[in-house]
Amino acid sequence: MKRKAFRLADILALMHPPKVSDAQIRRVIAELTSAGRFPSGARLRAALVERFNCRGGVGRIYRLLAGERAKAAHSGLSAESIPARLLEHELANLRQQLAQAAAKAQAQQTYWTGRLQQLQENIQQLQVRMELAPTPAQRVALSREANELDTQGDRLGIMLRAFGPAVQSRSEEDPEVEY
Repeated sequence: MKRKAFRLADILALMHPPKVSDAQIRRVIAELTSAGRFPSGARLRAALVERFNCRGGVGRIYRLLAGERAKAAHSGLSAESIPARLLEHELANLRQQLAQAAAKAQAQQTYWTGRLQQLQENIQQLQVRMELAPTPAQRVALSREANELDTQGDRLGIMLRAFGPAVQSRSEEDPEVEY
């Protein structure tokens, strides 16, 4: 009777399945990760059995999973990206404030221009009434009122000429920005 040769390699292969490398496990973790959610340890071990006929060791699997989670958390909030994000956010806020200030300045310019036109119309109406006034006392009173309105109009015109061109020149420089 012939005996079979004792093959230690065959027995050890059954006892110790082939070892999966850390790089292979990391690749499987990356494949199973979806939308930033990492697979559970049990899911990862099941995938390793399917692909490599090896579960990889419980402690090792969880250690590699924790390492990958830490890498993902660290890379998403790197020291370089936080200041850049803050600067982008601050820049967006400043642009919004500039647009609001420019819109406010334009609204004020429009309001005061309308007010000046209204004063000029009032002065013209007073001049017509002054010519039609029956008594000299009424003409003098209307003349004083017209002079006061004329003085107010002059002051307002000076202010509009002084502050108005700043808004107008900005809108001419950059026509895409609405002021």
